[in-house]
Amino acid sequence: MSTQADAKRLLAQGVAAAKAGQRAQAYNLLLDAVELDQRSELAWLWLSAVTDSPDDQRICLENVITINPGNAAARGRLLKLQGTGGQPTTVVCPRCGAGNRDFVRECQACGYAFFARCPACGEFNPVEARVCDRCGAALAPGQPAQQPAPAATAGQATVLRPPAPVTLWPVVAFWVSVSLFFVGGGIASLFQFAGFLVRARGIVHNLSTLQMAWLPMALFFILFGITGFGLAWELARRRRDGYYGSLLFGLVLIALGPGASLVLDPPDYLAVACTGLMPATAIILTLASAAGFET
Repeated sequence: MSTQADAKRLLAQGVAAAKAGQRAQAYNLLLDAVELDQRSELAWLWLSAVTDSPDDQRICLENVITINPGNAAARGRLLKLQGTGGQPTTVVCPRCGAGNRDFVRECQACGYAFFARCPACGEFNPVEARVCDRCGAALAPGQPAQQPAPAATAGQATVLRPPAPVTLWPVVAFWVSVSLFFVGGGIASLFQFAGFLVRARGIVHNLSTLQMAWLPMALFFILFGITGFGLAWELARRRRDGYYGSLLFGLVLIALGPGASLVLDPPDYLAVACTGLMPATAIILTLASAAGFET
């Protein structure tokens, strides 16, 4: 599915969530939509309605007006946000000195154009611009076309996303460490099995059941470690599958670690405590980070 199609799907889901009163879910969906399509006028407008921060609302509304200077709804909301009580913000015309409502395209007194339409794509640009902000077409004779700068930069979109909870990063570090341990143990087990096989002169039937068990154990360790790296990556991206995966894998480690330590002769109770407490702590920290994940 194309990026534009994904953005439209997220926009539709975000609007539906906003209308249903699910502001947190709508916020995350609309934020993902504008990250995929930073020139989505409607997505920025709806995002301004579901965020509580006045600074974030201002950024959203300014992006809407940059994309479409004629958006009356965005202009009205921004005027109220600026504390003007709905009164027009004055912009002084450089030609005649008359005051004009903010974001108008031309002076109401003398007709001086504050914005000029791009002949290539129809985008409105500040009259002093030399290239189109959308397509990069030259707006003045002899001006070379350049790569367009998006109306809503990635930095602005990043500002809107809430910071990751501090409790999340110890969980990511835990799963990276566990994954390194399992992958390293799996590789060591493969070498151990290879040593058994060499001593058996390559004849598998000469291996004991315990020696044969080293191969599936090695494969399990490597697979678990690789999955753990993917889990840590999804956690760092604050994806829901990483959140639920951390809880599930933590429970698996709680079941496997202490159990393996207890079957030793004699049982290693210190190992039981460590292998039980560490994944339990990871589960608690994952639960404490729930608010930072996508809805």
